[in-house]
Amino acid sequence: MADSVHSQIIKASGKEEPTIKQCNYLMGLYKDLIRKSILKKHSALQNAKSSDFPFFYNAKTKVGNFALHYLNTFSVQNNLNRGDVSTLISEAKEGNFTKAWIRPFLESANSYKKAS
Repeated sequence: MADSVHSQIIKASGKEEPTIKQCNYLMGLYKDLIRKSILKKHSALQNAKSSDFPFFYNAKTKVGNFALHYLNTFSVQNNLNRGDVSTLISEAKEGNFTKAWIRPFLESANSYKKAS
């Protein structure tokens, strides 16, 4: 990995929580994979397959519900820190998408959306 902003964050982040900008950017990078991973059983998330609103928004301007859920619920439940999110971002920018977190994330988001 080149010495980028993300590699510096990974080295220095320790146990800091991710930022909303990181989570929003992550959702933007993974948007297509997330959409493809939404199953029929994710009934509360079906609109995310065809609409950016309100799930994704624009990764550079407004924050989407998926980014908020990742920051406030999923990262806390899974003890993910700033470095973990930067690792996912850095790898995705290099074309290496880590798919392992997507299914548990969608299960979590679907459960939350159903309950609210």
